[in-house]
Amino acid sequence: MSNQHNAHIKCCEDNLEFKLIQPKPWDDYKLYEATCKNCKTTYILKQGNSFAYKKNADGEWECARHKILVLAETVAHPVWDGPFPMSGSGKCEYEEIPYCPECEEKLLDVGCGVGTGTNNFRKKLF
Repeated sequence: MSNQHNAHIKCCEDNLEFKLIQPKPWDDYKLYEATCKNCKTTYILKQGNSFAYKKNADGEWECARHKILVLAETVAHPVWDGPFPMSGSGKCEYEEIPYCPECEEKLLDVGCGVGTGTNNFRKKLF
């Protein structure tokens, strides 16, 4: 997985340069961030999307296509820290995945398992 994403998305007539902001290996969706050099608008792009979400004047994320607020679904990743494969204490790591309710489907609430030694949570975007 590259730390950069070339999505050919423009702001102020310039191509945005997206960089990886979510490096945890268990995350179901990689998120990339870019800031327009001219107007300073911040965008995030979900891996696999050809469109981005942008931060509006109120500091909230909106779909750049539909101009509506983006929702986030919390996905639980069970921590497999038990003595047997895929066993654990019941703990989970959580990931928030953005989606546009107009052009994307709501996500499942359980993701892939997480191995031993994963205690750091990533910063909350939403």
